[in-house]
Amino acid sequence: MKKCPQCNRTYADESFSFCLEDGALLSASYDPDATLVIPAAINSEAHSSKTAVMSPEDGEAFAETPRPSKRGGPKRTKLTEQSFYESLDPKTAKALRDFFAKALDLGIGLKKDSGQGSLMLKLGIRDKEYNLGAFKKNGEFQNYRIARYTEKHGYPEIGEQYLKQLASLFEDGYVDSSGSDKFTWTIKKRNNQYITISEILAVQDKWLQIIRDTADKLRKHS
Repeated sequence: MKKCPQCNRTYADESFSFCLEDGALLSASYDPDATLVIPAAINSEAHSSKTAVMSPEDGEAFAETPRPSKRGGPKRTKLTEQSFYESLDPKTAKALRDFFAKALDLGIGLKKDSGQGSLMLKLGIRDKEYNLGAFKKNGEFQNYRIARYTEKHGYPEIGEQYLKQLASLFEDGYVDSSGSDKFTWTIKKRNNQYITISEILAVQDKWLQIIRDTADKLRKHS
């Protein structure tokens, strides 16, 4: 069993590496009946360590120096937009910049946000926010969160239909719904591969139409 050090949620499935609630790195195998051994105090000024943190947006671990925070965990710094674009090849970077300019100009509540290794396209409707897609610095495209959030707000069919329509734009595309928690549902293609940034941008006009239709449905339920 693993445990989240921030929200204390436990996971019986040992394959999970990060918390589905807050994205914190899960502890090593956790036995609730084990005896707790408290190590000797360490001089924080004389020792500096780095913690591997798993981001739910990009699914990759990265090293970071722990810093005090209100929640007691290490403070995570978001990837800057400039450094993200620099991690892509120039052609893909320009195409993605142009896409964001087009998307944000639609006037339907779309916005751009940065994560720990990704840029995300989000839809804001009143006090709710939906993650429509995350562009990773390694060139992959993912859709974590939307199925969980639409379910949380009472209309799971909208998030599920969004993913199905998006997957249909690709040959051998499908919705990976193997996870028991809908937070991890995302579109993929054959051999369990993620869609690439170049592939999603190649069908961006059809994708934007799906986004418009999804936004209309979500507003009717808000």
